[in-house]
Amino acid sequence: MKKGFRFGFRSIRKNIKYQTKRKLKHYLPKAYKWLWSKKFHLLVIGVVVIFISMALFSKQKGYVWPEWTGFGDYTDQNGEFYRGKTLYDWLELLIIPTALGIIVWFLNKQDNANDRILTKDNQRQAILDDYLNTMATYVLENQLCLSEKGSEIRNIARVRTISVLRELDGERKGQVLNFLSGANLIKKPDPVINLHGADFSHTKFDDTFEYGPYNETGIGIDLSNSQLQSCNFYKASLTGANFDNSELAHSNFSESCLRFASFENTSFYQTYFFKSDLSETRFNNVWSKNANFGKANLRGADMGDFYFLYREWQFQDATMPDGSSLKTWLRNYHEREEETCQRVQQRREEEQRQRIKAIKNQE
Repeated sequence: MKKGFRFGFRSIRKNIKYQTKRKLKHYLPKAYKWLWSKKFHLLVIGVVVIFISMALFSKQKGYVWPEWTGFGDYTDQNGEFYRGKTLYDWLELLIIPTALGIIVWFLNKQDNANDRILTKDNQRQAILDDYLNTMATYVLENQLCLSEKGSEIRNIARVRTISVLRELDGERKGQVLNFLSGANLIKKPDPVINLHGADFSHTKFDDTFEYGPYNETGIGIDLSNSQLQSCNFYKASLTGANFDNSELAHSNFSESCLRFASFENTSFYQTYFFKSDLSETRFNNVWSKNANFGKANLRGADMGDFYFLYREWQFQDATMPDGSSLKTWLRNYHEREEETCQRVQQRREEEQRQRIKAIKNQE
């Protein structure tokens, strides 16, 4: 009975030992990864700092460390005296390993960050390539441009476009926008792909633009005759873009760069240009209602045919074409109109007098 009990207890003990080893092998790597992810190295540095602080504190208070620690003063078997560790000794021992550890940690962190950026960039490029290839197939093989309104192929193309835009960065969003415009997929009056609510924030498409006002010498993206209601162009870079005859109701261009852009025959209904750079932009035959140009830069813009219902909040703190505020610009604008009318009237009167004089001379 005693023997069986011993045998059973030994088996249980072996089983516990085996299970413990097995769990340690399984959980220790995970624990190490968890500790490292929780900045375990900072914990180690903290422990070292606390240990040094305790050593210095004990030295200051006159506490004596046991001889076996090697921290305090001690005498060896030959009677030779050794002083305890000083602050300089500690620094000499720890400063190089600590510095190396910090440098290695920083380099690893930098490498990890670069790897993440590169991986993300490759993923975005793969998404863009897949999208362009798929859309090319829709256009060439599935006759997307000739499909009927509300057809399945149009719905698939729209959903795919909207979802892809959420995954891409600004430069690749510009490539998508250029593709849609070049393939005539977003042109009025019946756009193949409805971009209502599309996210074009941080879009960049001004690499080909060189210089010159109103797109005379520069080449921006051509978005003329496009259906772009309720689109988000927040912080987009669209220098020299052509939005002539486009629908931009409810769209957001806040903090965007639209220098040298063209908005001919365009209406702005609840369109936001808050803090946007609209310098040297052309607004010919434009109608605006409840659009927000607060803090926008309109210096040098052509607003000769810009019709809007006067609301001071719409141009609050905006810089008008002559560099002044809205009230000053309107006053100067009306004065210029009156001066122009007077000059025209004077010229007509002078022409009338010349005609009368010529008739009298003939008589």
